[in-house]
Amino acid sequence: MVAEQVPATDMEVAAPSAVIVDIHGVEDNVDVLKQMVNHLVEMDNVSSPLYVYFLTSTKTLDVPVNGLTGTSMTTSMIEGEGRVDSFYDAKRKLDAAEVVNVSVLCCEPCKEYWTTVCGAIFTPVHTWRIETTTCHVTALVDSKSALPDLRKMLETLPSIGDVNVLKPTLIPSDTFNHGYSTRSGGITTIPSMSSLNLLYTPRKRDSRLTVAENLRRLARAARFDPDQFLLTRTSHANTVWVVGKEEPEKYDAIVTDKPGVTVAAAGADCTPLLFVDPIKRVCGAAHAGYMGTLKRVVVETVNALVEEFGSNVEDILVTMGPTLCANCFSFDKTDPAVEEFLAIDQTTVDFRVIGEGSRVHAGLVTTNTLLLERMGIKPNNIDTSFATCTACDPDRFFSFQRDGFPFGNQVGFVSIR
Repeated sequence: MVAEQVPATDMEVAAPSAVIVDIHGVEDNVDVLKQMVNHLVEMDNVSSPLYVYFLTSTKTLDVPVNGLTGTSMTTSMIEGEGRVDSFYDAKRKLDAAEVVNVSVLCCEPCKEYWTTVCGAIFTPVHTWRIETTTCHVTALVDSKSALPDLRKMLETLPSIGDVNVLKPTLIPSDTFNHGYSTRSGGITTIPSMSSLNLLYTPRKRDSRLTVAENLRRLARAARFDPDQFLLTRTSHANTVWVVGKEEPEKYDAIVTDKPGVTVAAAGADCTPLLFVDPIKRVCGAAHAGYMGTLKRVVVETVNALVEEFGSNVEDILVTMGPTLCANCFSFDKTDPAVEEFLAIDQTTVDFRVIGEGSRVHAGLVTTNTLLLERMGIKPNNIDTSFATCTACDPDRFFSFQRDGFPFGNQVGFVSIR
């Protein structure tokens, strides 16, 4: 019986299929185990090669897999104290093999439980379904415990590396809590997104729950409230959301005067910027990719601080976080963006001849610095010391330019104490 199916998507390339077989509570029931193996043999709705993971709570187990001999299935046992523990180990193996087509085979009473688990851990990238056999378990499985079980399990997972927060000294730490995250210290195991990915998107395989746990670990290290964390909803434009007013559908900057509310901007090559005014006790965060830079999102963010909170431009402090350097960021010479950069200033671009072609290199840090200074921000009030190149530093930062899709995201964050 098929309990649930989520349609396939073309957001990631289709990968081999897998079946996760839940035998918790029926390990000693030979008839049930044989029934499950027979079900596997009869399955004709999955592609090959096929990975089969038996989830069990015991080390000493003899599953009658003779019926699978000669098939394209690769079988293995995954032991865990609870269902979600062994399931998440299987999920990590799926990620390593880039498997996105998954079936879960379980006893009928466990159907709702596994439907909840799969809905929480898999994303729209995955095609998943629940298949059941008619069998009985010794203890009832409460589907309401699925999400609490998952969250508790994720909290107990060891971090991959330590959380490392970069803190510009320009911003006074006695007034503001701020910093830029790096890629270490989280639980994401997808190689190009490992490990402290802080942005969920349905186009990738990192679930909301996993990203939420990554955020919880950053919040614990940086000492802010993850439940009061607001992240830009990027559209690569220049819309600014003033917290307390109606929230736009998309925005690349946030400003606030509310203590304890952490505002943040994500980046994986684009420039995350933090803005503070220690006199008025207000702050903001902005995301400036090349499109946001050309649309002057930094100008709009400064305008919002001045117009909404009465900031004096000369009191505003700005820092820039990890971003692409000019050597790694380039356009074809015919790209319309070249003229837009030149319109800001001739120094923002660098024409270079590479082989038989010409590339135009643009500096996001240089351009945004020029825009800020023209707004009246003092040069000494702009800190670019942590605007390290993301593409050149794979050990510390995520980078779309370097890794392609899927990629993780670090964030710049700030709040008023």
